[in-house]
Amino acid sequence: MHALLQTSLGQPIDRQTLEEAVMATEGLAKPDCAGLVREPFGIIAADLSQDDALALQAALRSRNIETEVIDASALPVLPQPRYVRALKLTDSGIGLVDFYDRETSYEWPHIVFAAAGGLLHQRSVQDQKMEAVRVSGGHAKDPGSLSTIVTGHHFESFPEFRLELFLPTKSPRVQWVLTEDSVITVNGAHLRLRDGDQLTALLARLGNTLAPEQTNLGIKAAITGQQFSYPSLHAFEEEIIWSFYQLTRKSL
Repeated sequence: MHALLQTSLGQPIDRQTLEEAVMATEGLAKPDCAGLVREPFGIIAADLSQDDALALQAALRSRNIETEVIDASALPVLPQPRYVRALKLTDSGIGLVDFYDRETSYEWPHIVFAAAGGLLHQRSVQDQKMEAVRVSGGHAKDPGSLSTIVTGHHFESFPEFRLELFLPTKSPRVQWVLTEDSVITVNGAHLRLRDGDQLTALLARLGNTLAPEQTNLGIKAAITGQQFSYPSLHAFEEEIIWSFYQLTRKSL
């Protein structure tokens, strides 16, 4: 399979343009564009045949949108995250404090990449309701009944804040997930989801220390005092994958 990548994250692609372009392919149709255009964070599509990828690339180029076709196997795979209790930021680097209060320090030049920002995470929510089921009561005047719990589920989007640091270690991906019921501990302060200004200041410090290619859009926005939200977890992770691909190519 082949992937079609944006050449930069600043390229806007509206739905009408994409709907017109996919008509050149066999595997994509207009209904697919709703999801593709909602999350263009580097990877326009990742499961295309070579013919469809080249056809879509040509159709977008005719509309002044440059893209890149690559073998999908060349895209990095994000490692499983690990979690620590707290984060410390100093002038020389960061400190990770585990759940046994052991601290491991890393100097700033050893930070490979940092990604952060708000997002909407879709989760399955369980539904339960009581239903009365008629059963035989043993004689005509007693029809009987039985109450039973019927379980189902639906999906809801919940706000989250995520911070991920990538380090040159055996388990390189360190992740913090901040929800309405949790906190992130940074330099001894417990930050909650409602602490937008403090979270933006945290990201701005990362952005002002690391090189631009080592940070995502959420951190770049924080440098100017803005808060950046991703439409989904998929979009957040897609940008990280695209960024790592660009970093890997530059190192070759």
